[in-house]
Amino acid sequence: MAGNPIEKLMNPATIAIAGASNTFTTMGTIQCLNLITNGFPGEILPIHPKEKIVLGKKAYQRISDLPYAPDIAVLVVPTRLIPEMVEDFGKLGTRYIIIVTAGFRETGEEGRALEKVLIEKARQYGIRFLGPNCLGIVNTHLPMNITVGPIQDYNGKLGLASQSGTYIAQVVSYLHKNGIVMSKAISVGNEADITIIDCLEYLGQDETTKAIGLYIEGIKDASRFLEVARKVSRVKPIIAQYVGGTEAGARSGSSHTGAMAGPGHLYEALFKQAGIISVESIEDVYKIGWALATQPRLKGRRIAVLTNSGGPGTGIATTCNRVGLEVPEFSSNLQERISKFLPSHASASNPVDLTFHIDMKALSVDIPRLLFESDEVDGIIIHGIMATGFFELLYPAMSNFVHVSKEDLIGAMKIDLDELVSMPERYGKPLLISSFFGNEDSCINTLHTKGIPTFDSPEKAAKAMGALNTYSNILRRLHDVI
Repeated sequence: MAGNPIEKLMNPATIAIAGASNTFTTMGTIQCLNLITNGFPGEILPIHPKEKIVLGKKAYQRISDLPYAPDIAVLVVPTRLIPEMVEDFGKLGTRYIIIVTAGFRETGEEGRALEKVLIEKARQYGIRFLGPNCLGIVNTHLPMNITVGPIQDYNGKLGLASQSGTYIAQVVSYLHKNGIVMSKAISVGNEADITIIDCLEYLGQDETTKAIGLYIEGIKDASRFLEVARKVSRVKPIIAQYVGGTEAGARSGSSHTGAMAGPGHLYEALFKQAGIISVESIEDVYKIGWALATQPRLKGRRIAVLTNSGGPGTGIATTCNRVGLEVPEFSSNLQERISKFLPSHASASNPVDLTFHIDMKALSVDIPRLLFESDEVDGIIIHGIMATGFFELLYPAMSNFVHVSKEDLIGAMKIDLDELVSMPERYGKPLLISSFFGNEDSCINTLHTKGIPTFDSPEKAAKAMGALNTYSNILRRLHDVI
């Protein structure tokens, strides 16, 4: 990874931030606050023309007043001040900068001219910079958070690079609710220097990142993107959303970051050549990306579907077939072994349908163990594992007839999922969960904590399993042409 500027930006010992104050309604203050409270272990040096203390840290009036050259500088100041500040940091000896401030190429000719001056100043001093018009970076393993979104989870596996800062900085609550944890995340802004291709190259070599998600509005250098992506996709999956393929999307991207878009079919072809899994929504980037980051590679197309209700099972099976997966009928021997854990009217053929039998041990331990052990199965999708969420909904009706507190009832309904969550790694087969409950249910909360992907509809779980199969096909194709 020698020479990639992202490596230096992700691992500083000292950070100077210009634009932070004691006013909590400003972006610079919020970013400095997150840097402090999200656990950055290094030194933080606020720069402020008037404040002596900023968020409990000694502040410096001018860049030249700093006691030494910080490893990186973060600039969240008026646009007109940026070139001068870049020069001042260059003279001090700082060589890596994150420019959050907007108002450059994306605003028109005047902004484009100012961005040109910025680039010239940076090159004069050998500075590499991210932005302008970005929302910072996250490293949950250091940890370090230079964004406006306070991270809630650490030591993740999904790397993200985005041409929209929102998809890095404002999604922390959404990711937490869905059990998704970032490893490293980068908002690239206008890409006046460091590009999303540099980010892809870095994430491809980063040991903490097991899969990469991209949000793309336009690629400047298609040939280099293709070269880098083909190398990276041989070792870890890449999933991307491209949004500039329509007239409205291209116009929005241009006004947003100055991105140069192209027809959607060209990007589809580029992604296919590069071994990138293309998706239509940012939700898929996160959720399918998390499945790719956490689950073993799918070695075949045979999927076992286990459900407590017929409808979701049918939805999973139908979607599996549509995305190129098989849901084969099990052998009589396997069906016989499964049937021991089913009510007499339930089906063991595949999908295995408990028909709302509420024996959660059968759904979450006994039958999954048989499926993971079977050489008839390559991957497993389960719908309907639940515990406290269901009985919390039921308690108001039950309370008129039972003399037990809500807390005692909910506590008695919790189930042990330790064996289930260990099965994917033990057997080398992926496990995906479909549920209509979220973190309010103890089972979903446990699955999230243990890194098992969950989806809020049966079809979404099946689509994600299809993406695991797509990546297996990509690996075979790319290695065939080496």
